[in-house]
Amino acid sequence: MQEKTQRLLPLLVPVAVLAVFLPAVFNGFVNWDDDYYIFANPLIQNWSWTSLKNIFLGFHAHYYAPLTFLSFGVEHLLAGTAPWLYHLDNVLLHALNGYLSYRFCLLLSGHRGTALLSALLFALHPLRVESVAWVTERKDLLYASFYLLALNAYLNYLDRELKPRFLIASSGWLLCSLLSKPMAVTLPLALLAIDFYRRRTLTLRMIAEKLPHALLAAVFVKITWAS
Repeated sequence: MQEKTQRLLPLLVPVAVLAVFLPAVFNGFVNWDDDYYIFANPLIQNWSWTSLKNIFLGFHAHYYAPLTFLSFGVEHLLAGTAPWLYHLDNVLLHALNGYLSYRFCLLLSGHRGTALLSALLFALHPLRVESVAWVTERKDLLYASFYLLALNAYLNYLDRELKPRFLIASSGWLLCSLLSKPMAVTLPLALLAIDFYRRRTLTLRMIAEKLPHALLAAVFVKITWAS
C-alpha cells in the first residue's frame, strides 16, 4: 500500500495544477501581444511546407522561437482563433512542468516530501499565473518543459555511471528549449550549479561535458542578438 502511495505521489502536482488553473480555459485573448502573436502572425496563418520552413528560418517581432510558433500554428489549424485550445494547452503544459519539477527535485534531493513541497510551490505560486493564463507566454511554458527535461537528463547522467546517452539527451532537450525561448541559454550555468551542489571535483572531463550545451547556448545568443 505504501509503495502504491509513493507511485501516486507525483500525480498530486499536476492534479493540483489542473484544479487551480483549469478555469483559464474559459478566458479569451487579450490585446497585449496575443493579437500580434496569433492574429497578425504570418508564420501561423497558412499551414504548408512553406510556412513550416518560414517558422524555422524566420523571425516574428524580432523573436526567434520556432517551436512556440509551431505550437500556435497547429492550434490555429485545429481551432482557428478559438481561444479555448490555446489556453487548454497552456494549462496542460504547466501540469507537465509541475510533474517534471517534482522529478527534478526528487533526483536532486532524494527526498519525496521535499520534492513534493518544492514542486507544489513552483506549480501553484502566483507568479506562474501570467505564464499560464496569457496565451503569448506559451514560450515560457514550452521552454520550461524542455529545460526541466534537460536538467533531469543531466541528473540521470550523474546518477547512472556517467552514461553518455543521458548527456546527449540533455543536449537535445536544451536545443528544443532554445527553439522555444532564448532564455534557455542559462542552462550550462544551471548544470554547473548542480555539479557544485553534488560536490563534484572540477576536472577537464566535467568542463568538457558542458561544451555541447555551451556551444548551443552561444549559437542562440548570436541568433537572438542578430534578431
